[in-house]
Amino acid sequence: PTAITTRHRIIDQVIADNVRICGSHFPFPGTGSFVKDGNAYAFTPTQI
Repeated sequence: PTAITTRHRIIDQVIADNVRICGSHFPFPGTGSFVKDGNAYAFTPTQI
């Protein structure tokens, strides 16, 4: 539960600060942003 709580806290902060993130495990191009979708999160890739 600690890892899940930490991830939720970080993603909530990323959303609140409108931070773009990048990572090798995200869909091409690997950068984008998170949005809250009800009780879940959705990743939106950067449009290029």
